[in-house]
Amino acid sequence: MGAYDYVENFALPNLSLIYQGNKLKKEEVKAIHKEAHLLGEGINLARELVNTPSGFKTPGAYSKALTKLFKNIPNVKINVWNEARLKKEKMGLILGVGGGASEKPCMVHIQYRPKKLVKSKELKGPIALVGKGITFDSGGLDIKPSGAMRNMKKDMGGSACMVGTAYYLTQSQAGVPCDFYLPLAENAIDALSFRPGDILHARNGKTVEIHNTDAEGRLVLGDALDVAVTQKGKDKPCMVVDAATLTGAIKVGLGSSIGGLFSNDDKLAASLEKAAQGAGDPLWRMPLDQSLRAKMKSHVADMTNAVDGFGGAITAALFLESFVGETPWAHMDLYAWVDGPKGPYSRAGANGQGVQTLAHFLNQF
Repeated sequence: MGAYDYVENFALPNLSLIYQGNKLKKEEVKAIHKEAHLLGEGINLARELVNTPSGFKTPGAYSKALTKLFKNIPNVKINVWNEARLKKEKMGLILGVGGGASEKPCMVHIQYRPKKLVKSKELKGPIALVGKGITFDSGGLDIKPSGAMRNMKKDMGGSACMVGTAYYLTQSQAGVPCDFYLPLAENAIDALSFRPGDILHARNGKTVEIHNTDAEGRLVLGDALDVAVTQKGKDKPCMVVDAATLTGAIKVGLGSSIGGLFSNDDKLAASLEKAAQGAGDPLWRMPLDQSLRAKMKSHVADMTNAVDGFGGAITAALFLESFVGETPWAHMDLYAWVDGPKGPYSRAGANGQGVQTLAHFLNQF
């Protein structure tokens, strides 16, 4: 992590491991080295994706890169839902968000089914992991001010977190079955852009009145979460975790280095908090105050996609909760960025937030 930098033709320098002492066996040292190596690669992969300018990671380019990356990994299947498939699945939220961009939205599904499963009573099915993939966020017709738009190449940081986690998991061939769902779209300004006051129809049948086109991440996540939790049979998830650069409000409350954690399940939340603490990739649990749902009421739809006033991170999480049903669910609201040199980060840029937490979390089973 310390050696990484985003510059043209960059390559990591050769790294060597020096071990002194006799408390660990040579095989144990090699195992630790391999674990650290794969985790570092996953984190740096997430950083590379976020740091890549949005002109090079349109939804189509991003999905093609992921298809190439995961194509030949054992026990992995990757599938891309194009615009036609999204229409067939009636995913009106992601289609609305991405409708104004030159490249239409898509959703990437990475399925990992290891041959040898870990023995855990908690794993009664695969774990679903969903990552927000807004490849650039102009704010839409509710356009962002220029200062707030400059770093919006990072608005796919949730999906990058999941890609880094998927890479670590599949390269290590860990025994935890997982499904990764990455809804990819660009929130662009065009004659076809969705508007404030529009009503979008979600895959789960709910209608959403658009209060603010800059509250687009929760929309693409809503449709993807519904895909995740409605899988049947052996693919039905036992829990779902999402990651997203969702709100500025969480940064106001917790600062830039601590992610907000929301959950409808205390046991799942505690496991993620433990993993985050162990990884040095902190999360802080926030309340899902159901009384704030009243602010999301609409006269013409089931709910609005945003509200004015305080509690923005909570109402965003409540919106997502509307799409998970009874499935144990957790939401990580991340910043995914450092504003200057800090710790292992040599300069401002992507930090791979969430990858270490999810790696530790998956290793708990």
